[in-house]
Amino acid sequence: MVSDPRYRPVVAIEVSGLLTSHANDPDGNPLFPNPVVAEVEFSKQRWPQTLDEPEWDEHGRSVKAYCFNRPGVEWVKVMVARGYEVVWSSVWLEHVNTYFGERLGLPRFENVYDPSMAATTSAADASIATLARRYPGRPILLTLDDPAPEGGDALGMARHPRDRSITMVAAFPWYAPAMPEDLAEVTEWLQMTTTLEGQKELARLRQHHKRRGREHLRAMRARTFHGEEHPWLDAGRRPTEEDRLAASSGLSADQIVTYNVIAEVLRQGLGDRLDAWFKIDLLRTRDITGAVQRSVDRAKKGAVQRSDDDQQSSDD
Repeated sequence: MVSDPRYRPVVAIEVSGLLTSHANDPDGNPLFPNPVVAEVEFSKQRWPQTLDEPEWDEHGRSVKAYCFNRPGVEWVKVMVARGYEVVWSSVWLEHVNTYFGERLGLPRFENVYDPSMAATTSAADASIATLARRYPGRPILLTLDDPAPEGGDALGMARHPRDRSITMVAAFPWYAPAMPEDLAEVTEWLQMTTTLEGQKELARLRQHHKRRGREHLRAMRARTFHGEEHPWLDAGRRPTEEDRLAASSGLSADQIVTYNVIAEVLRQGLGDRLDAWFKIDLLRTRDITGAVQRSVDRAKKGAVQRSDDDQQSSDD
């Protein structure tokens, strides 16, 4: 067990993505492999004010099917066994142990999430601000159910510069819940934070990636704005509006690849309801849900317009 706080990581976890994922409606089948599907009964008297209320029956109860993620549950148990400090950073507030922790066989963890901050910022930023203030000098891993505004660097930016290399945010949104290979990576990172040598190596790697990122950004901007070949796209192709948006947004090569992968996965699932403007919208706003909704709305509007045009043609 790690005793020195400087080498004892804090593992701050949210329920969604790590421990639960969505179930298909109405049959309740899981979207992803290896979960346990079970119903959770909620009470109106024990419902967090941070979440929108469901529909209650005449007894003030609501039942919802959840997919409980086996890899995530077992991973949390291993983190406890290693002696790491595991805490909730969850919008479920004091009810998180009752509705989820006890059901999953987890010990009772403190919930450090501060709901007073969520009124003026996002849930992710509320978690980040609380952890940065509460655990100076400690290694911190935060799991979220949606990507933070600044991605993996979000929590680090809120901390002292010397603590940024011992900081990680792992996002497990609805379309990519925690899988064994993801958890193996964060476990390796956590292990490195438990020794002086490991923390020095993480600091070195962070400086290396920052330097590479600056080099990539300079090259990308030069090639995009001077009309040369884009470094991460097909040779000979002229820069597009999408390329210029990416460059002006300050995205790294890895971030662009990530957005392209997300766009392709969603396009395969939604087909022609995603239009040509979707990826540009996604790069501009970095809001997956909003970009999808706007794209679908445009597709519906286009379908209505085509229908009206066809009707007009038939009338003529």
